[in-house]
Amino acid sequence: MRRENVRAALERWCSAHGTGALRLLEPPGGALYLADGLITHAECPVAPSFHELLSSAVSEVELEMVALSALFGAALFQLDAIVATRFDPDDPSPIETTHALEVAAFGAEIDRRWSLLTDAWPDERVDATPVRPVPRLDGHQVALTALQWEIVANAHRGLSPMELARVLGRDPFAVLLQARRMARTGLLATAPRPVPTADQPPPERDRLPRRQPTARAHQVPHRRSESPGVPVNTLLRIRRGLEEQL
Repeated sequence: MRRENVRAALERWCSAHGTGALRLLEPPGGALYLADGLITHAECPVAPSFHELLSSAVSEVELEMVALSALFGAALFQLDAIVATRFDPDDPSPIETTHALEVAAFGAEIDRRWSLLTDAWPDERVDATPVRPVPRLDGHQVALTALQWEIVANAHRGLSPMELARVLGRDPFAVLLQARRMARTGLLATAPRPVPTADQPPPERDRLPRRQPTARAHQVPHRRSESPGVPVNTLLRIRRGLEEQL
């Protein structure tokens, strides 16, 4: 079974104006969906799905931002994995969206998110390690954001930040970013995960391949999406503004 970098495979199919699903046959699994060489959706078992992230969103902008959260949340774990893949042509996306992303911009956004995560805390092992609140803070007063408080309030459950994002139905990037920031400031500590028994193997999400740094492949020619709706760049700017307030 031939393995390759998912980013390189995605760029190849985008360059060929492919339509269908690029499926990851090994962990982290899931699929990235293309329409005429543009990326429209992604799903991954370790990230909340579009429907899990969807709560009371009713407007077009809210729905598109949830769709983008699901897309980038899944791709965060997929894009730089080296796994076996299969392209299923004409396999439609399970959700309808108006956004369609060029592969260069898509990869740049994933890189930006990993850069923010690395700046917050460079050891990515905290993402998949159970976390717990520290027992005391040495007399310091701490102000937590709403998301940070949600993480702390659920950190006693023996779950990792990746698992917390799935259980809470929150954007995994936002949860990982805040968990890393709290780890850096000493608000969260990591706890060893119980060793599974012989008849209870570790969950699939705990066997994710380590992210591999990759050389950037050739740039796919820039093409505009003809999809109607809110411009993707506008949605991304709104998303980044919200991230800065977390």
